[in-house]
Amino acid sequence: MDQKTRNRNNRKRGSKFEKSVADILDMNVVPYSGSNARFGFGDIRDSVWLGECKNITMKDGRCKIQTEWINDNRNKAKMYGLLPFLAWMPSGRAEKYIILEPDVFIKLNRKCYTLIEIPKVSRVAVNLFINITDKWMGKVRAGKEIVRLQFGTDDYYMMEIGLFKSIIVSEGLKGVKQTYG
Repeated sequence: MDQKTRNRNNRKRGSKFEKSVADILDMNVVPYSGSNARFGFGDIRDSVWLGECKNITMKDGRCKIQTEWINDNRNKAKMYGLLPFLAWMPSGRAEKYIILEPDVFIKLNRKCYTLIEIPKVSRVAVNLFINITDKWMGKVRAGKEIVRLQFGTDDYYMMEIGLFKSIIVSEGLKGVKQTYG
């Protein structure tokens, strides 16, 4: 397969994932995948949340979560006064997950009892590698548990997308859809 075809397939796969996440969370897909100043940034959003969506190709059962995605989305959400989240899924699988930073997670008014240390592969490592076959992932996948991922000095909270939706609805953190254009 040539590079042009591969790129087109990746864009289609990404668009399909964005639409799926937007449908589940009752949010809007941002036109042009959030890269056009006219429509704003982010992949999906409503009047409370700004989400970045990543469909991640696995290597040896592991998914690489780039902290740059989380940081960039946080900065973009700040510009709009919205709460950021990262939605991700392992490519070719049905499950979908949400990652939040601690200052956003605290707004959900939930406790987290499970701490998972994500080892850094080097002192300067910036990417989290999550093995989707780890035992703790089964409870997250089933929507029964929120885990705190400790990555060096940084913490992130991860849960299944259905659990995230039920929490934001119950806590009144579900915004209205926006219109663009």
